[in-house]
Amino acid sequence: MFNFDTQLLILAFGLIFIGLGTAARFGYWKKWFWQIRGSIYGYIPFGCLFLLYAYDENIKKCFSPYPWITWIIYCLFFGLGVWFTARPPNFIKPLWIRWIDKYPENIVEAMRIYAKENSAWESHIQTEETVDVWAKSLKTGKGQRGKK
Repeated sequence: MFNFDTQLLILAFGLIFIGLGTAARFGYWKKWFWQIRGSIYGYIPFGCLFLLYAYDENIKKCFSPYPWITWIIYCLFFGLGVWFTARPPNFIKPLWIRWIDKYPENIVEAMRIYAKENSAWESHIQTEETVDVWAKSLKTGKGQRGKK
């Protein structure tokens, strides 16, 4: 039977969460945006929380006279994870998403539909100007469907 080291497993989860969140933050993995919207930004602080928990005993020793400090640190990272998931601040979003976010929800929804149907959607997010042109074409109905 396998005997996994719990600390290594928790560390692996933490690193995976941080890696996915960082890839999304720097815009390397663009397709996720149309599927899950902002929830992936919370992966970074939640991954840090996993890393901290993997070293829970050591952290508790560091703050042994004041054990409540450990809980404040955990709550801080948990709170950041919830905040980044529920209402991600602009500084955590890639630039191209900030360009898209300035449009009304109906235009963003049209962009989402277009992106799911058209594999060349990434050409529309190269610059702020290309996003503007894309949004205007979707608003007028010229760029919505059929371009596969």
